Amino acid sequence: MKVINYTAMIGDRDKPREDILCFNSYNKFQRPVMNAKIYKILPHQYLDCDVSVWTDANITLKVPPEELVDEWMEDYDMVLWKHFGRDCIYDEAAVIIQFGDTVFGKDVASEVFEQSKEYMQRGFPRKSGLAECNVILRKHNKEMEEFNNAWWSEICRWSSRDQISFPYVLSKFPNLKVKFIFGNPRNHEYFEYKTHEK
Repeated sequence: MKVINYTAMIGDRDKPREDILCFNSYNKFQRPVMNAKIYKILPHQYLDCDVSVWTDANITLKVPPEELVDEWMEDYDMVLWKHFGRDCIYDEAAVIIQFGDTVFGKDVASEVFEQSKEYMQRGFPRKSGLAECNVILRKHNKEMEEFNNAWWSEICRWSSRDQISFPYVLSKFPNLKVKFIFGNPRNHEYFEYKTHEK
């Protein structure tokens, strides 16, 4: 089984990574976050492997990625962290909207407001779970490709905040086998977490 641990870093938010595969040259979008996000959401377009392990650029995996896959993956298609503080996209949206001008940007807050309003109008229920998408293990199979493509479409349609769209898109794929890990990489022995430099 071929496993690749990778990340993406566009712009100067963090120092360049040389310890793992790091994509850093995509520049089709105006926002650097989207130029990095395309690698995060669509690994099947860029990686030739059986399983990919995405880690945000400020997270370092301290064990071989194969060890993580052996311990967590089992027969799941995808493994990621359950959000450590919230379990609802509407609660997450409220935080983004509240701190939009100072943390996330006014444009992003506005997009999230419209996005959450649309999801509510479509009947997506509250308290439907929330993932922290900073570490993602994915099998490279047809089901995951379809999910990845749908997730990317939703991110392009609405905001770049992938935590908002993830539960909604996941609800459209009831047969996808997803495992949520409790805890977070900030205080887990397998990870080293640093705050973004900018």
